Amino acid sequence: FLFSMRLLGLVTTLVIVLGVAYCNDDKEYTNIYAVRVLPETDVHALAARHQMTFKRRTFHDENLVLFEAPHADHDPKFHLSSSITWFERQWLVEMHRRDFSPSEFSDPNYVNEAQYHLRDDQFENDINVVPVWANNLFGDGILVCIIDDGIDPLSSDINVGQKYVTAASYDFIEDDNDPTPQGTDDHGAACAGLVGAASDNGFCGVGVAPNANIGGVNLIGGAYLASEEAEALNLALDQVHIYSNSWGPADDGNLYPVTASTTEDAFVNGVTNGRGGLGAIYVWAGGNGRESSDNSNYENYANSRYTIAVGAIERQSGQFSSYSEAGANLVVVAPSNGGFDSITTSGVGSDCLDNFGGTSAACPIVAGVVALVLEANPNLGWRDVQGVLINSAFRNDPLNADWSTNGAGLEVNHNYGFGRVDAEQAVAMAETWTNLEGEESVDSGTISVNTPIPDNDINNPVVSTFDVTEAITVEYVDIYFNANDHTYGGDLVVTLTSPSGTESRLAESRSLAVTYDNWRFGSVRHWGESSDGEWSLSVADEIGDDTGNFVSWRIVFHGVRECTSQQFRDGNGICQDCVDCATCSGTATNCESCNDPLVLSNNACIAACPAGTFNNN
Repeated sequence: FLFSMRLLGLVTTLVIVLGVAYCNDDKEYTNIYAVRVLPETDVHALAARHQMTFKRRTFHDENLVLFEAPHADHDPKFHLSSSITWFERQWLVEMHRRDFSPSEFSDPNYVNEAQYHLRDDQFENDINVVPVWANNLFGDGILVCIIDDGIDPLSSDINVGQKYVTAASYDFIEDDNDPTPQGTDDHGAACAGLVGAASDNGFCGVGVAPNANIGGVNLIGGAYLASEEAEALNLALDQVHIYSNSWGPADDGNLYPVTASTTEDAFVNGVTNGRGGLGAIYVWAGGNGRESSDNSNYENYANSRYTIAVGAIERQSGQFSSYSEAGANLVVVAPSNGGFDSITTSGVGSDCLDNFGGTSAACPIVAGVVALVLEANPNLGWRDVQGVLINSAFRNDPLNADWSTNGAGLEVNHNYGFGRVDAEQAVAMAETWTNLEGEESVDSGTISVNTPIPDNDINNPVVSTFDVTEAITVEYVDIYFNANDHTYGGDLVVTLTSPSGTESRLAESRSLAVTYDNWRFGSVRHWGESSDGEWSLSVADEIGDDTGNFVSWRIVFHGVRECTSQQFRDGNGICQDCVDCATCSGTATNCESCNDPLVLSNNACIAACPAGTFNNN
């Protein structure tokens, strides 16, 4: 039994322990005694008999009471009372609080707040991770693979204990198991430090998940085979939890599909078979091409529904960094460089970098948060991780005009996705999260339009609608857009609108001769909305001199099917039809109501009431 009180700013505790009442030791004894009495004992009279004061009964045992002596030398003579079966004089004990103070990390660039993405008492645009550490979550047991230009296994922040995992590392450029970067390459090493740099080693800084295990891949440190991209994305799939990817095609506003079909296959295999069937997590940098009119939706890596696209914000304003691309596919943002501030992280060997940034930095920061989330709840599926991040994000830059509320009540912004990643809220949500039901898809098929797009007339778009009758609770929407005869696709502005009025701006005009030939756009902005109702795709031409047609489009919804009253959800989360009943639950024959002339009896529909019963309808 513990009884706490405050004394001189310290926590002191009365501890009841079976033992000898009087000992010559170094304990700081008090005048309070723990006394066990027989049931029905008049404890007030008993205390008076021994010239003591009754304090109270203990919370866990009403027959264990506390008596206080008038002074330290008082002899209670408890042995003279037959109603007392045991007693012990109490002493003071000091215990240490097991909370976490930010100053406890000794790493110099954490202490001086150079790592403002972790803790920023000045501008408060950090990822709110300190409370997670206070709950003793540091990424233990989570393996993050950094796919990049390699990492340094001997880095001062990675070569710690068993942190580095050889089995989750490879160099596709040199074709060996050593991912050490070539020459001056340190991009991947910086990403590794942001995810999992060790704490309290007196070096550089701290990772978001300092106890996470790290693997590294050198894929982009040189030219690689197209098939090797897929190999990297599935490397050690039976061990890796998270793949962090701070790379992609050129950020120049052109359209870039995935390198090869094997890459798409690798994504599917990863989310299907990774983490024992729960799905590997792919975190992806959203792109740095805003100043080149690029959009994160112009490449099929960051806009894949299998990836978590991450944008970047500046420290001081909390607004998007000047380079960070917008996109309907963005999930969250994280702090990075911008203005006068840059990210500090460990690099190769004993290097400590103070000039890192881009969405390249934001991506591994989010990967680190995901590591904490998975430590808190390792049973989350890959879609559940997305849901946790989406529902727990913080609305940064609240005055930005692009914020809107979607049909499910979630605030979303093309510049920020659902907001700045919030580690504390994400972990708290993960701990009580109910996993999503099995994923299903609804495909419209090709919708032919074949209508000329008025040239240089942004206010006169061609609008095509499609009425969805199958109800899916939407998680992600893929839109395949075809205007392949337009002579200058960069003129076009393409917008998807849901039945609830939520808009996904898929493409904006830019001075590039791109061709939309069944180009796949992606949008996560409709998360939680119902697919049921009329969806529209609007296409307008904003720049003169070039013309063409809105040829066709196709829309595919991914999410959880909304079961009708005539359906039940099976063990895989899939809606199945009732068998004999009008409405059912649990199983096909677990009837809740019946079609005439059948009658309900013990959750089954039968032709007539059994003998001795009557129809109460």
